[in-house]
Amino acid sequence: MLVPYKIVALYYIVMNVSTILKLVRKIMICGGSYILGIEIATFLEK
Repeated sequence: MLVPYKIVALYYIVMNVSTILKLVRKIMICGGSYILGIEIATFLEK
């Protein structure tokens, strides 16, 4: 009975990791575009 439990636990962990990676990627993209926006704004002000 332990084998199905381990498979479910492993599947749950993999799903969480993929969700976390998607969130991290979104944060990286948003943060990167935000930083680029600041650089472009300061460049245009000069």
